[in-house]
Amino acid sequence: INHIITCFDLQYVSEARFHELHDLAQETHRTLNGYIGYVRKQQKGIKEFGKTILREERIVYVVVDEETRK
Repeated sequence: INHIITCFDLQYVSEARFHELHDLAQETHRTLNGYIGYVRKQQKGIKEFGKTILREERIVYVVVDEETRK
């Protein structure tokens, strides 16, 4: 947000663009904080449920050069 304010102070952006960018930065800040809170709550669940996760088996791919294949 400080960079946006500095751009406005130096007249690199219009007042309308400043408000648009400032609002976007505030929304991004709130969204990230919400996500961080969500992740922290998920970490608290580890105590109750353990570190059980769903995963697929690893797939190994073999690439064969058709010219050298006999």
